[in-house]
Amino acid sequence: SRKVGERIQVGDDVTITVNAGGGGGGAAVYRINAGGGSFTDSAGQVWSADEGFNTGRLSSTTTAIAGTTNDTLFQTERYDVSTAPELQYSLTVPNGTYRVNLYFADIYSGTHKVGARVFDVLIEGTLRFDNIDIFAEVGAFTALTKSTDVSVTDGVLNIEFRHQVENPKI
Repeated sequence: SRKVGERIQVGDDVTITVNAGGGGGGAAVYRINAGGGSFTDSAGQVWSADEGFNTGRLSSTTTAIAGTTNDTLFQTERYDVSTAPELQYSLTVPNGTYRVNLYFADIYSGTHKVGARVFDVLIEGTLRFDNIDIFAEVGAFTALTKSTDVSVTDGVLNIEFRHQVENPKI
């Protein structure tokens, strides 16, 4: 169980940072290294081992990641090969407004072309990121960040990754 003021992020290909107060202000509630173990980043911030997910498989790489000083965070991933259920992270938080930061990198050579992996991200049941194609945006082995502010009214932050083409991942 996490307290307000602790940090959240779902990391790897995608990392989730949820900051209390929205707009990037306030301390993060979670910092999770998706698909990987706990780790301390270059700013001294501690990321917990992967938690809060309902399904998925793990993968990793040792290849360097461009656009970040925290390669470890982007070198592991949780991906979803099945459409039932869709991969979802459910994180207990106090009701309020949060900034959710998702960090991605395409680390699987089988999706290193435009259109090879496309997926949607819903947060709190609302489509926030439509047709994400990591490779089309930044290429292979390169960090990509997506951010949005959300309101939580039921005490649980839900982040869902929906299939379009290939497997969604974080």
